[in-house]
Amino acid sequence: MNRITADAGGRVYLAKDSSLPADALPDMYPELADFQKVLRRVDPAGRFETDLTRRLQIRGVK
Repeated sequence: MNRITADAGGRVYLAKDSSLPADALPDMYPELADFQKVLRRVDPAGRFETDLTRRLQIRGVK
């Protein structure tokens, strides 16, 4: 289902997601790399991480 959604240009609603694998996130959120740069700049210590951001590796490579 995730592949079908991404191929159609769709996105999962992250506030309610519990099944999206981390490797599918960039396909649905093409601006993710830009967001990660900003996130590392404004929160370099990772104090605002949550279970969701850790599971989806939203911060990217540390």
